[in-house]
Amino acid sequence: MATKKKPGAAPPEKLVTAGIARDATRYLYYVDKRCNVVRMERGVAKAKTEIILVTGLKREKGFDYFVDDDGDVAREPE
Repeated sequence: MATKKKPGAAPPEKLVTAGIARDATRYLYYVDKRCNVVRMERGVAKAKTEIILVTGLKREKGFDYFVDDDGDVAREPE
């Protein structure tokens, strides 16, 4: 997932080095509200989610959490 870079913005902060190998053509990967890494099948209405990684993190206001290009959990200011 490529993030939108603002001029002069700090790079995303890596929180968990997970190295998740992604199949981006078949699944959508994201960080849910409990900070777990979840995947769901693309193109399927009401697809079931599958927890890939339980991180144990807690979300902080003002940050966007995501799975970066390396398959790690990262965050950046909104």
